[in-house]
Amino acid sequence: MVGLYLFVSSADAQIKKLYVEAGISANSYKGSLNEGFGNYTMGTHLGIRFCKNNRLNGHINFSYGSIDGQTKVFTVKDAAGNLVYPINYFKTRLFTFDYILQFNVVSKKSFLIYIGAGAGVVKFNVKDEDGNDLIYNSKSRDVHESYKDLAVTLPVVIGYNYIFRNDYRFGIQAQLLNPLTDYLDNTSKWSPYVTSDNVLSFKFFIAVPISLIN
Repeated sequence: MVGLYLFVSSADAQIKKLYVEAGISANSYKGSLNEGFGNYTMGTHLGIRFCKNNRLNGHINFSYGSIDGQTKVFTVKDAAGNLVYPINYFKTRLFTFDYILQFNVVSKKSFLIYIGAGAGVVKFNVKDEDGNDLIYNSKSRDVHESYKDLAVTLPVVIGYNYIFRNDYRFGIQAQLLNPLTDYLDNTSKWSPYVTSDNVLSFKFFIAVPISLIN
């Protein structure tokens, strides 16, 4: 009996639980062509959350979606002093991957509240209203501006999970992407606003528990 108890206890100690998440998101942008978060566009996301203890958990997340922005027609002067009319609308497709360390602020049997921060990357493609790529169109921004379509991100999150009796979960999460680029909208200097690019996302998802035995 003692041997059986030790065997079961050892097996339990090796069981790790993770949650597979899937859901939709509403994404909003602020930056060179929009001073504050406003218009929301839809996205999708998948995630895996690892549960090794009651306080700190790692979370891997993939998402795909878009942002757009528009402002009134405005004018600027180019490097030669000529008056130009910059593009005042854009739409950007985003693909993100990140790892976030989540801290459970409140952990109860029926719900969970957490905060988190992490690092990742964003791959983006900026187009004008006619669907033309803007990254290689040097006339669409200041002559001294160029950028890559891949950037590091430092996302921060706050979220809530409702926990069902079978341990399935419904979650709501707010996230700031915090990209280390100012070109999600294709331009930085030619702007009527002095603000850095960022993306605010509200995510809604279902999480399914999976137990793994090593």
